[in-house]
Amino acid sequence: MNKSSNLVVKLLILLLFFACAYTYADTPPTPASATSAQQNISDSWITTKIKSQLATTRGVDASSINVSTENKVVTLSGVCSTLKCAMKTIKIAESTQGVSSVNFDDLSIKDSSTSTQDAYITTKVKWVLKTNGVPDVGEVIHVSTRAGTVFLKGHVANQQAKDNAGQLAASVKGVTHVKNDLMISGQG
Repeated sequence: MNKSSNLVVKLLILLLFFACAYTYADTPPTPASATSAQQNISDSWITTKIKSQLATTRGVDASSINVSTENKVVTLSGVCSTLKCAMKTIKIAESTQGVSSVNFDDLSIKDSSTSTQDAYITTKVKWVLKTNGVPDVGEVIHVSTRAGTVFLKGHVANQQAKDNAGQLAASVKGVTHVKNDLMISGQG
């Protein structure tokens, strides 16, 4: 074969390669595999993004915090040295693009003083109430904790809202008792 024939063959192979690549790129994947691949990529990206942010945040020991993501739900576990570290960790996870919710039930604080644990429980209860649609947490509904007992005060629209707030507060890890003093608007 001469040089011009060689060039033509190479050009035909190259053209065939690009035609196949173009055809493959235009072929949509099956919906199930596409969703699964996109979900895995998204979950992996979320986990990586959170871990990198934790690693560069002052006051956070990223090596003691585990991060996993499944279906855009982030799970944080491990031990934070302080309440401030735990709050930073949760805030980073919540504010990361693509995160639908954050589970931090297994994230604990090394400082075992009662006041620190109570502050952490209060924060967790407020978060659970807000993420479950309880309105006005912090404005109309006040949450405090002493020795593991959560105190709910303020006003809600009806008995169902009062019961719901009490049940949600009781579901938080570390809560030993709930004193539900929420009042129903218009009744007191």
